[in-house]
Amino acid sequence: MNYATPEQWQKFYQHIGYMAYAVAFSDKNVSDAEITTLRNEVKENWLSLERTTDDFGTDAAFQIEVVFDWLTDEQPSSDEALDTFKDYVAAAGPFLTDDLKMQIVDLSNKIAISFHGANKSELDILFRIQKLLYG
Repeated sequence: MNYATPEQWQKFYQHIGYMAYAVAFSDKNVSDAEITTLRNEVKENWLSLERTTDDFGTDAAFQIEVVFDWLTDEQPSSDEALDTFKDYVAAAGPFLTDDLKMQIVDLSNKIAISFHGANKSELDILFRIQKLLYG
């Protein structure tokens, strides 16, 4: 079990939003299928991860969607979003357990294949995410 502070969990979820956006936007487009996959995954696999809530009493895992939506509106490059996630991973240390890393990889794979399977740019970013997490 990961005994992190609520602030650590919120920061984690926000950076998962960056990672998810980096995957979805790697081909310069965020599809409806990728958005739907992200929302379904948050509901099915991330809300039950732990019980942290934000200042409004909402499950902190929804920060994944909030950050993803904001990035989709702002449209930074996929590389910029991945760099933000990379910086987070470097600083997170033991917070990122093997179970969390597996969940991150699973989410990134599901987003990549949600719209006509993973293309070359998505496969590249999936490789980069796995390399960040596992060295």
